[in-house]
Amino acid sequence: VDMSIPRVHSSDMSKLRQAREAAGLTREELARQAMTSTSTIARIELNGHLPNAMTMAAIARALGTTVDS
Repeated sequence: VDMSIPRVHSSDMSKLRQAREAAGLTREELARQAMTSTSTIARIELNGHLPNAMTMAAIARALGTTVDS
């Protein structure tokens, strides 16, 4: 059984950061709008942490996009 933590590809991590910066948001502002923690946003951007589907959808909504984009 693979118990490793799912990771996001580095290009996806930079897409999140690029989208956040393009929206003019800090990590704190994005976290607040997505109703998650600043540390979750940082873990995604810096470490490739893969959040659950609900968190991913909330981040996408806060950025005015979809998870597929």
